[in-house]
Amino acid sequence: MLQVSTHVSDLIFSPGSHPHVEVSGQLVAVKMPGLSVLSADDTQRIAQELIGDNKQATAMLQQQGSCDISYSLPGTARFRVNVFVQRGSHAIVMRAIPKTIPSFAELKLPRDLGQIADLKNGIVLVTLRFGKVLNPGRDTRSDKRNQGIPHPYD
Repeated sequence: MLQVSTHVSDLIFSPGSHPHVEVSGQLVAVKMPGLSVLSADDTQRIAQELIGDNKQATAMLQQQGSCDISYSLPGTARFRVNVFVQRGSHAIVMRAIPKTIPSFAELKLPRDLGQIADLKNGIVLVTLRFGKVLNPGRDTRSDKRNQGIPHPYD
C-alpha cells in the first residue's frame, strides 16, 4: 500500500469502510482479497497499536477525543498520525512524511523565493495588502485584478 505510488499522501482507517488512501487528492478504497470492511474493533485495535505505551496520547484521546502522534516503519516510511473518536468509534488518518525535503523547483515555487533561505541576518515578513485574507483561490483572483478585470467577491 505504501509503495503503490509516490502520490499517496494519507492512509485512512474508518469503521464501516475499507481502508482508503489519498492519491493525488482523490480518496481510493484499498480492496484486496481477504481484506474486509473495517469494524469498530479493527480501528480500535489499530489505534491502540499505533499509540502503544504513549500515556500522554492515551490521556488526550480519552479526555479530548483525539490525539496526534508520530509513527515510523524503519527504513520505509514515517507518518503524522491523528487518532480520533467519531460517532463512538476510533478513526485514524496517517499522513505520510516525505523522506526528502522537496526542492523549490519540485514545489513549483518562484526561483527568487529561494534567495530568502540564504539570508544570514534579519527577519522576513510575508504580508498581504490591508484587508486581504489568505485564501487558496485568491491567487487567480489577484491575477485577474492585476489585469483590470473586477472579481465579484472583492
